[in-house]
Amino acid sequence: MNAVKKPLKKISKKVAGTKDKRAAMKKTHVKAHGVKNLITSKPPKPAAPAAIAKKVPSAARSHSKQPIVKQIPSKPKDKRTVRSLLGAENIFVTVPGIRSDALRVLGKYNVSGVPVVQKKTGKLAGVVTRTDILRKPEEDQLALLMTSTPIIIKAEDSVEKAAKIFYEKKIRCLPVIDNKGLLVGTIRPIDVLNAYAGGIGTRVGDCLTGYTVPVYQDTPLPVVMAILNITKATALPVLDNHGKLSGIVADGDLFRLSSEEEKTVMSRFGIAGDEDKWSWEGTRDAMLLYHQTTKTKLPAVPVKEVMVKDPVSVFKDALVKVAIWKMRKFNFNQLPVVDEQNNLVGIVSDLDLMGAILK
Repeated sequence: MNAVKKPLKKISKKVAGTKDKRAAMKKTHVKAHGVKNLITSKPPKPAAPAAIAKKVPSAARSHSKQPIVKQIPSKPKDKRTVRSLLGAENIFVTVPGIRSDALRVLGKYNVSGVPVVQKKTGKLAGVVTRTDILRKPEEDQLALLMTSTPIIIKAEDSVEKAAKIFYEKKIRCLPVIDNKGLLVGTIRPIDVLNAYAGGIGTRVGDCLTGYTVPVYQDTPLPVVMAILNITKATALPVLDNHGKLSGIVADGDLFRLSSEEEKTVMSRFGIAGDEDKWSWEGTRDAMLLYHQTTKTKLPAVPVKEVMVKDPVSVFKDALVKVAIWKMRKFNFNQLPVVDEQNNLVGIVSDLDLMGAILK
């Protein structure tokens, strides 16, 4: 009996010790959490969602409902203004004035358009271009030749805005005014292109737009002139017997055929004797008016006799900055584009290249 009782006592002691430990643990959890029967009863149910929501700040709740969007840093804006593109010389003509005033300036500076300023106030009155003069061959008053509601830009506007205007409006003369409406200068497409040249990675071939009308090298000059008038182009590429680019002909080239005609034209527009040879070379490009008003017949000689041979061209896979450099160096606003075999691909203009800036 004694041998049996001893193990029982040991067991009872162990049980008693276990109960004591459980009781101690129970007291500890009750003090810490205020929950009874933590050990002996089932685990407590989680708090209701409403109760949890009350503990979360409203700002955090609203934020948690929004989808997570990765913020991509935006491209820094170009802070350069149009004023930074202005040259030292402010070129314009004034009203009252006559057609020859505009022709003299267009020829001397070899530009396609020029602002017109009111002589008394100095404010911008309009813009006159070669096209304006050609459309009204019988009009002599500058006020009736010019465009009186020109597209303008302010000196403090962005360069990017200027690029957009050139590209969308297809103009080459953009007057710049200050806050008082006074003309402070003029910018042209090449000014904007030069500002962006270093950062444009686009290739020339990707900028080609519109269509190109080439002529065969044996095409008679009267036919060439008709094509220029119909297409409103100022220059045409010339192809040889193999379809390769052999030259380019501009409207100004057609006025080099007769020195007698040149003297007549200069006298007609009142610019004989007071302009140097370089100025007259530029003025020739505006002299299509002479042929239209006097109906002078061009000799039926092939265009290859008057075209510019081996013209400056640009490779279609060249970077845009190469075309910009050539346009600025040679004072061109368009270049023939060729491939590896010197096949004509098209003609790219300064306005076409403007699209590369806006991409």
